[in-house]
Amino acid sequence: MTSPQGVWYAWPALVALAAAVWPLWRWWWGRRRLRELAARIPGPEPWPLVGNAPLFCRDPHRAFQTVLALIDRYGPTLRLWIGSKLYIVITDPQDIACVLGNPSVLSRDSYINKLASILMGESLITASGELWKAHRKIVAPAFSSNVLQEMVPELCRQAERLSSSLAQLADGGTLDVFPYVAAAVLEAVCRTTMGAAPTAEGERRYVQLLARSVAVVERKFGQPWLWACHWLYRRTALCRLEQDTLAELNAFSSDIVAQRVARRQEAADGAKRDKQVLLDYLLEATESGGRLTETELRDEVNTLLSAGYETTATTVCFALLLLGMYPRVQDKLAAELDAVFADDPHRLPTAADLRRLHYLDAVIKETLRLFPPAPVIHREVESRELKIGGCTLPVGASVLALSFCAHRHPDHFDSPLHFCPERFCEPAGRPRHPFAYVPFGAGARICVGRAYGLLLAKAAVAAVARRLRLESRLTWRDLRALAHGIVLKLQHGFPLELFPRQPSYPWTEPPQQLPQTGYAHGHRRLSTVHVSPTIPQDEEPEYAQTAPRRASYNW
Repeated sequence: MTSPQGVWYAWPALVALAAAVWPLWRWWWGRRRLRELAARIPGPEPWPLVGNAPLFCRDPHRAFQTVLALIDRYGPTLRLWIGSKLYIVITDPQDIACVLGNPSVLSRDSYINKLASILMGESLITASGELWKAHRKIVAPAFSSNVLQEMVPELCRQAERLSSSLAQLADGGTLDVFPYVAAAVLEAVCRTTMGAAPTAEGERRYVQLLARSVAVVERKFGQPWLWACHWLYRRTALCRLEQDTLAELNAFSSDIVAQRVARRQEAADGAKRDKQVLLDYLLEATESGGRLTETELRDEVNTLLSAGYETTATTVCFALLLLGMYPRVQDKLAAELDAVFADDPHRLPTAADLRRLHYLDAVIKETLRLFPPAPVIHREVESRELKIGGCTLPVGASVLALSFCAHRHPDHFDSPLHFCPERFCEPAGRPRHPFAYVPFGAGARICVGRAYGLLLAKAAVAAVARRLRLESRLTWRDLRALAHGIVLKLQHGFPLELFPRQPSYPWTEPPQQLPQTGYAHGHRRLSTVHVSPTIPQDEEPEYAQTAPRRASYNW
């Protein structure tokens, strides 16, 4: 029989247990609606406490491919639990429209933002609410059409430097073009948006640091139990690597800012004033009224340099790779370039020239359709439930809108798994839903620098295609190896074989059958089975079933 004294001593333990259990009970009971709605959406069975996290932690490099495989298995709308966090993956353009077009769903997922803030801090990409609105209001004027027109000469000069450096290596050997494209695009971004010119060594180091920071994020994603306990994470080698990397990246950004501040001071002292660039808008916001703090200025510079250069660099690399895989498309683009630059094959393009390159524009758009640099757009449902398709998204859930899948939806594109720029040349071939093609996002949070990125990508691809012939030994099966860090990339780089090219005879009107413009070597061509009579297609992907009713996104 228990003594009265023993019962008295047990009360504090019971009270402590109740104090610990009560918050957990309230939290669990308050989420019953979220669990109820989540159960109605198909998805893999979650494990206790960790949810579906083990599916992704085993190999973070294949996380994107794992999601694609789950969509193939469970359907276009998918439920995932990462710990106690609910994610709803959507792929249908109509569902994406309901989310991205909703003005009340503007905040990005807090969990993903926490990972992104390692590099970007509180910036235009990661901020929400009034802070995001204030930053966007500052940045948006720097990408107006008039400002972009003034950037064209510098963008074309940097593109020409890229083509020159690649031409020196055009001996037919296999070369990963990403490091060269990345360095050139980074310098173009620094010169046109920051008004500064980093050294070649600084550019190479920045590219290396950015790759290292992405590796840190991927490792943290795969070990959430470490960084969820901050006191434990601070004692790991990964934390020290993160701090060292971030310190060097901040030093690079600070040097860029210091160069621009010095130029502004020289202009104030009577020197010739430079054209206003994006960094000037940020500095003015920092100096006048404190609309930006020093930390926010640094975060915005880090964001614009990292996200701005890498999205464009990967787009250029994918475009060059696809041109190497599809000689027919490269022939047609070469003919257009020869026609536009018939008066002088070696002169730099003007803004008017870039506007005349309609087929090049279609090549870039088709590249962005198949390989959007940001294939996942995430939003958090904060204030009220949201109905999409046949399900309801509960408050507290996050939505992952996969533009990668929407761009390949068979209901909205003919032969969606084929690289065919002609679809963007004719109105009938364009997407049949406005949210079936969203390479830069959509709605209020659409990418503010989308026009700048397209302009830089066009200048770079045009410069390389004018001077070089591209060949690739990759097949479509090799393009399965996709990795999604900051942007979508190929895990093993972008290998190409480069050969010098001479412009062919300039036409005033491109003929119906375009010749092999300056090509002295044979090409490896893909199969020539026609799938869609509405799309002129000479090469087809190597699939067992090339046009399924419901697209298989994992190939």
